[in-house]
Amino acid sequence: MELLLLACAILTAALATYALGHYTAVAAFWLGRPKPRAFEDFPTDSVAVLIPALNEGERALRAIHSLLAQDHAGPLHIALLVNDQNDTAIPSLAAAWPRVNFDQPVGSLLTLQHEGERRVSVLYAGTNPKSDKVNAMATRIEATWTGILDCDHQAHPMWVRTSICLLHESGVRMIQGKRRAISAQGFFQLWDSLHQHVGCELFNLGFTRMGLTVFFTGSTAIVHTALLKKHPLGSCITEDTDFGYTLLLEGERIVHNAWHGSDEETSPDLYSFLARRRRWAAGHTETFLRHLPQLSSSPMTPAERVQFLFHGSHYLVSLVVFVLHGLIGFYFVSHLSKTSAVAAILAGLVLSIFIGHSQRTPERWGRAVEVFMLFNWLMPAIVIAFNLTQGALMHDFGRAVLPIGVPLQIIGLVGLASPLVVLLVGLLGLGELGLGSLLAVLITWPVAFYLDIGGVLLGVSDQVMRSERWRPVARTDAPDTSVHRAPAALIPTTGIRQSYTLRVLAASASRSAAEGVSLMNKPLRWLTAAAVSLLFCAGVMYTPTETLDVVPTSCTVMEHDGDPWIVPAAKLDRYCDTDPSITPLPAHRTGAFERVRHDDFKTLDASYWDELDDTFFCNLSGFSPDNAIPSADGLVLRMDGTPSAGKEVSSGSIATKDEDAANFTYGRFEAVIKPPRAEGVLTAFFLYRFDPWQEIDLEFLGRDPTKLLLNVYYNPGEDGDLYNYGFRGTPIVIDLGFDASEDFHTYAIEWERDEIRWLVDNRVVHVRSQLRPT
Repeated sequence: MELLLLACAILTAALATYALGHYTAVAAFWLGRPKPRAFEDFPTDSVAVLIPALNEGERALRAIHSLLAQDHAGPLHIALLVNDQNDTAIPSLAAAWPRVNFDQPVGSLLTLQHEGERRVSVLYAGTNPKSDKVNAMATRIEATWTGILDCDHQAHPMWVRTSICLLHESGVRMIQGKRRAISAQGFFQLWDSLHQHVGCELFNLGFTRMGLTVFFTGSTAIVHTALLKKHPLGSCITEDTDFGYTLLLEGERIVHNAWHGSDEETSPDLYSFLARRRRWAAGHTETFLRHLPQLSSSPMTPAERVQFLFHGSHYLVSLVVFVLHGLIGFYFVSHLSKTSAVAAILAGLVLSIFIGHSQRTPERWGRAVEVFMLFNWLMPAIVIAFNLTQGALMHDFGRAVLPIGVPLQIIGLVGLASPLVVLLVGLLGLGELGLGSLLAVLITWPVAFYLDIGGVLLGVSDQVMRSERWRPVARTDAPDTSVHRAPAALIPTTGIRQSYTLRVLAASASRSAAEGVSLMNKPLRWLTAAAVSLLFCAGVMYTPTETLDVVPTSCTVMEHDGDPWIVPAAKLDRYCDTDPSITPLPAHRTGAFERVRHDDFKTLDASYWDELDDTFFCNLSGFSPDNAIPSADGLVLRMDGTPSAGKEVSSGSIATKDEDAANFTYGRFEAVIKPPRAEGVLTAFFLYRFDPWQEIDLEFLGRDPTKLLLNVYYNPGEDGDLYNYGFRGTPIVIDLGFDASEDFHTYAIEWERDEIRWLVDNRVVHVRSQLRPT
């Protein structure tokens, strides 16, 4: 376990170090937020904008329409790139340009319109990959600059012109435009937009503020055509990252258009949300590792090299999170009962199968790998959730804290929060943070965090196994073409803040409740939700219980305190009775105890035990370390006439140190004791806490060791509170039925959340159960 905690500490420190990059970018972004700017120049450079498409339907026409609305003053060639005439975009194009004959062979470049310096064409590239389509068209481009706009984007009217202005100002040959979501309404749309638009925009602006390059994202970007012809897009999954890394390692820089770019559609469902992330993770990681050896010979500056490593390892960091998360889950499993552990495993398996099913992988082996990866990621999360919930129910949040030292815990939490800080600061700086959007982000962040990294882990496993299970992903619902609507009309853009006002949230909640019955038509969803919920409740709330008989004993209730948090004597009915023939209430032991420490006191472990040298105000003897004597037979506590601690006689006492290893909430505490028979002498074995004063006592009365005094002191409050008024608590005296001073017997206190039990020779002689406040 020590090695596990050491590994957790090292990984926590590593992640916190990486998180410094996030916080540095956040600070740079906040200082470098762009001010409104008016672009008054109208350059006349020739520009070609390529729109790679694969069965995008009407989206292709919208993308073309957004480019025809550009205010660029120079020649503009808009080229839609499809496989062949069977692409689903062709019917929309045919309706818009009825005079064009679209029945042409592969390789044809059809001119749809050519008015002045504006030209629209479509290329039958004869291939599906985006990179092949762009490369096929690049050889035909005569324009100085080439832009790339994905088909699910709508370009801002000033995108091309302002980008050319910024290229001239900076003297570089590549520029990346600003991107926003067309709509962020819905869980998956919101988090797709937060990652791809808010997060990326923050980093681009932060990098710009620090004088660094930004990175190429493959859409809403403009490149000098000579660069595109010299470096054709690669055939890897993320051709944009590959292209950008190649040029950056050669010394090229990319600037950012912080004012204009495009609006894009986002992922509307679980499959698309995960599929995009696994594709990015696989392609990004493969590209980074392939380009990494070239870093040493690159003309990049030291700061740019650090930035390259920071950007390239983005998805690899998830593996560190994965390992750390698994180690934490493994540690906290030890805090759960077997029932809770089994429930956590089953809940993780059910959830993993459901999410894996959403990926629609046809091969059984591939689906098994997906479920395996998801299970190993989600099951520790469920274990942590079980442990945290049980800690909350027990008012013991310490059990949910990793024992790696407070400073490192704080560093770990700061590191864990860095992605959330990036998004919240980004929303605020971009004017998208309102009360509704803040609530939406904070409430859904835990789910988004696990789904996001789950998708990344699937992608990394795809890359390791050289597996490519890519299918087209869905995007925000496209307009219904059956409705009479101008086919090229752009979709109105709704920002995150407008998408998540309090009114919208309330309406969405009401609509979701009204549509909840529709889940009955989707049995896989509600059955999964029901199964996980039931397993969670069972794991948190249920643990095996053993019913224990309490030995009937003669019992005397002593004088009690009258404080409101002390059990009145009259309410201890059936817990203490002068008639031993009355059957007492049974006890209920939950789970089982596991031994964590044993001391035979042949020697005294000074790292764990203190020999006391003080006393209580009401004690007639003072404690002296000389009177706590380890021996072959155990610990001898001696009393003699030597003055000590201001008292006329001295006695002996030991106590555990006030350290984490000796602090317990709940457990079985056991001692083998033979007390003396001596008037005025009390021998005690007890649990205690000072300020507020709390005790669970087991004491022998020297005047009559056939009796056992049991007591609970309870004063409410947090550490340091001085509510120390319960000086007698709820004491009772029971008849042991033997003289404890004649021989050794085993005495134990079992303290659980809902019950305290006192045992003699492993027989329960008294119990205080739930609803008895002390």
